[in-house]
Amino acid sequence: MTVLTLVAQGLTGTAIGRRLGISPRTVTKHQEKLYRKLQVSDRVTAVLRAQSWGLLPVNEELRPASPESPDSSARRPLPVDEDLRR
Repeated sequence: MTVLTLVAQGLTGTAIGRRLGISPRTVTKHQEKLYRKLQVSDRVTAVLRAQSWGLLPVNEELRPASPESPDSSARRPLPVDEDLRR
């Protein structure tokens, strides 16, 4: 499980840290590096860009890593519009 996948599932930085066994500060650093590599400045755009570059599935539900996790119960990735992928 990667930070990017967990971001796409809608988990908070704290929840991602708990899931991966790292501190929230380390999650933030990973996110900053991802944003730089993807040339974006926020979570939603990062997920959309990653999908358009083939790094995350498009139009498939990204299942929460654990059904009992309260942080991921109702969040789903936004669908990608065909025009945004060009």
